[in-house]
Amino acid sequence: MSLRYFLFIVLSTLPCNHAAAQDAAPAKAVAVFSFAEVEYQHRYSYQDLHEFTPLDQPDLKRWSDMLTINYYPTVTDGDGLAKVANTVLANYKANGGRVVRTNSVPMTKETPAEHLIVVLFRRPDFAEATFIRFQLNDGTGASTTYSRREYGEKSGEAIGEWLKAKGLATEKVLMKWDGLAALELKKADEPVFETRTLTSWLQDFAMGRNPDIIKHHAAERAIRSIGNDVLPFLVKRLEASDEPNEGAQDIQTVSAFRALGAEASPAIPALIQGLAPSYDAARSDLSKPEDMAKDQKSIHAALALQAIGEASIAPLTAALRDKRHQIRFGAAMALEHVAGGDKHLGVVEQKAVPALIKALKDENRSVRWRAARTLGELHVAPEKSVAALAEQVRSDQPENVKIYAIWALQKFGKRAESALPDLEKATADTDPVVRDAAKKTITAIRKEME
Repeated sequence: MSLRYFLFIVLSTLPCNHAAAQDAAPAKAVAVFSFAEVEYQHRYSYQDLHEFTPLDQPDLKRWSDMLTINYYPTVTDGDGLAKVANTVLANYKANGGRVVRTNSVPMTKETPAEHLIVVLFRRPDFAEATFIRFQLNDGTGASTTYSRREYGEKSGEAIGEWLKAKGLATEKVLMKWDGLAALELKKADEPVFETRTLTSWLQDFAMGRNPDIIKHHAAERAIRSIGNDVLPFLVKRLEASDEPNEGAQDIQTVSAFRALGAEASPAIPALIQGLAPSYDAARSDLSKPEDMAKDQKSIHAALALQAIGEASIAPLTAALRDKRHQIRFGAAMALEHVAGGDKHLGVVEQKAVPALIKALKDENRSVRWRAARTLGELHVAPEKSVAALAEQVRSDQPENVKIYAIWALQKFGKRAESALPDLEKATADTDPVVRDAAKKTITAIRKEME
């Protein structure tokens, strides 16, 4: 988990009202306020959390100075504020933060008590000093956090020198800063980056014959800047509707997963749950629009897992042992998308193929034929896969399991030569579809052997 994502979890509160999407192009850099004689611009918001960086630091993955404003709507008095401060302090300690200093400003007749925490974080590629001030703003709990980062191998030494030189001065500026009262920040139930909501950014991903590639790349940068905070919303979009007209929305959501890549791995468990509807859709042969929509939802979840990459393979192989046959079916389907190609060949042969071979003996016949199809689409580890598929052809299996096993063997080409005797026997099967599939597969294998 990234430090920024951790701080988001620590500081976030309950959801608030939805903010309207703004579809206009990102606004030009405009200073929202000044802190320590430096002008800051709004960069990102979610719920009651709002982030600002200096005008010349727009990249939320490589900033040096950040101001974070967070509101606590349920906190309305000094006791509640103190509890929030203590909770945040405990979370900092639990997640590797070294507390440099804490302080409380006593309540007076004119002002309520305030609290300060100064924490130092060390990570492999950067070090960060965080100053967080808790106060009541117009009767509501709020915090203002100033963070300073140094990067590189000697970032620890650099942040230590910075603290010695500017730490005390920064603390004084923060405790005297009165810009919070003047800020009017809208609440949003989805991330907002550079004045635009997540939904607005997603709509810029390439669609159709003549997409705007410039907008597409800008949307990718926005998603990467938001980071893991975007994951709950992407998953929700994939789960939101089974209507056929939601296809474009799901394609754009998958594009966001592609922009994040392996960084989206925390979403893997939720995406695996989203694979289940394909089972019901497959049982009805996709004859109804609503079943087709279910199948597409599951496929888009599989494509999202594909975008995450190799990290998805082990959880998917584990899901082939799930108690629910719908999940087992969906996992076999998703492995066809995730494990295909040459990128993850070693992991596929070591983990995915053995698990799929075991799934050929699943108690649910739909899981069996789906595992057979996936083995064929992967067509790797022929010494193991071909023998297992040939066993399905010669055993007393339902016709659809046999047919998918036969088609899978055809994908192996000449490497499936050892299965020819079983395929020859299948040409005399009582089912005409099995007989026809066996004849075509034999012809394809022998042609490649010539």
